[in-house]
Amino acid sequence: MAAILLGAFTLRVAAFQAAPPGVIHDEVRNWLNAQLILGGDIRPLYPYGGGREALYLFIQAAAFRLVGDNLLAARLPSIAFSLVGMSAGFALSRRLFGRAAGLVTLAGMAASFWSVLFARLAVRTGSMPALALLTAYLYVRLLMNSSLHKPRWAGFLVAGVALAATLYTYPSALIFPAILLAWIGGLALARPAWLRGRWLPLLASFVLAFALAIPLLRAWADPATTARANEVDAPLTALLGGDPGPTLANVEPVLLMFSVRGDPGLEFNVENQPVFPTVPLAALFYLGLIGALVGLARRWRGVGWLIAILAASSLLIELAHTVGGYFVTWAQNPVVEFLYQENYQAIARDLDAGDSSTAVAVGGLTPDEMDPVSMRLLMADDERAAALGFFDPQTALLIPPAAGAPRQVVVPQVITLHPALESALESASVEESFPAYTRYTLSNGSFESPPDRLATFADPAGAPLVDLAGVQVVGSPGERAFTLITRWEAHQPSPERLRIFVHLIGPDGAILAQSDVLGVPATQWRPGDTILQAHDLALPAGSSGPYGLAIGLYRPETGIRMAISTPPGGDAFHLDLPSR
Repeated sequence: MAAILLGAFTLRVAAFQAAPPGVIHDEVRNWLNAQLILGGDIRPLYPYGGGREALYLFIQAAAFRLVGDNLLAARLPSIAFSLVGMSAGFALSRRLFGRAAGLVTLAGMAASFWSVLFARLAVRTGSMPALALLTAYLYVRLLMNSSLHKPRWAGFLVAGVALAATLYTYPSALIFPAILLAWIGGLALARPAWLRGRWLPLLASFVLAFALAIPLLRAWADPATTARANEVDAPLTALLGGDPGPTLANVEPVLLMFSVRGDPGLEFNVENQPVFPTVPLAALFYLGLIGALVGLARRWRGVGWLIAILAASSLLIELAHTVGGYFVTWAQNPVVEFLYQENYQAIARDLDAGDSSTAVAVGGLTPDEMDPVSMRLLMADDERAAALGFFDPQTALLIPPAAGAPRQVVVPQVITLHPALESALESASVEESFPAYTRYTLSNGSFESPPDRLATFADPAGAPLVDLAGVQVVGSPGERAFTLITRWEAHQPSPERLRIFVHLIGPDGAILAQSDVLGVPATQWRPGDTILQAHDLALPAGSSGPYGLAIGLYRPETGIRMAISTPPGGDAFHLDLPSR
């Protein structure tokens, strides 16, 4: 057992930075939830990710507090749950079926592709089977120990707490009490003497579990806190409404997933890999299933060790499959590298090794929340990570404040920089290409602030928020499709999310085309930030000039516009659009 656990631990920590090849957004969302906990926000379900149970996040928050904001701290709970789950699986199988079965269970969990994968990710998925196995073991030990003449009330209460804790791990855990009750009902029919005198403490353990789970059940009853579940509950909703079609359509994929075809997604699986991906292990699974259904277990007792040897041989094949499948086939898949932001891992490594005085802006597809946290988890230097600026290169360009320090803009290779912004950046910088990203080192004096401002927009308290510093037309309105680049100079971060609106107005005052976008989150603006925002506009056929522009900022949640604090005031800056 010790050797298997040591081998399992090695599988779960080897090549820690290479597989997975970075960090996925599910892990980022857990960090965001953990920050709520560290800030004193205690609740049964947490919002990032559409409703995530609290138990794993509490442990993860403690790891962040003790170890720091990094991937090691983020993933330590998963490693621990994996080892606890394997130990509980061994103990449960040994008590039910003997030592050989316990060792086979332990080795099977150690070598399983998904047990390895979820132990190396900062997600809560692996916490549910670990606690379910532990809870099942506690109840089996209490109910199947015929040598106990008096029920152990303390043991039953501990089992009730473990059952409640299981419910706080993952949505599928909500059906676990029904599984336990079904097993207890079968035990009552087959071995009624084992339950004699234990009904009252058993009932007390379930009542305790239910009482501890009330906050979670109330949270699940609120659709506002369970957005993710509401996205995937269509088959259940249809079934409760009298339509079994969607549920029946899922039967075949579920049956095939054991040995034929599994999840097609690559986030957590080799494409279409089944639960038992090797033929020997799949054969043993079906043999065991058939034996359980027809009652062959008693006849197999004399050959239990032979079966264990066959299982061990199959598990060695499974282990070889898992090592190659996880560390090579899965981790080096280009789609997986994209999903786990392998480019960001390379950027983080180089930033940690580079000059910490350089001001850096990093491009990404999710600059609002995900990208800053991803870099914080991937970088060793938290202070440096917190000083980075973030933008979406597809629509915008962020020029960090100068302050006499070197300035760089970094764009991952998987993202295409807007052509108009790329032209402006290339003309004012030295470009260096790397396998994972392109780095632009800005020339001295480039992107200097113009002396005049077109307009200054104020925050709700009236303080200067950001200046509209310039407008540039790329292309010609006469060509119908063209790009407008607005330049902004930030004074401070905005307390609320904002967007830029650009309205192209015809001679009669009608809006002919518009753009609503902001690729540099306003809540992250820093004094001295320069934002170049590209607006792609297209004139409708048959329209004619002269044209005008209305430019401003608004809150997307409410539609309320930000006020201009410089004359002539109002909530939009107007100017005539030159024709070329």
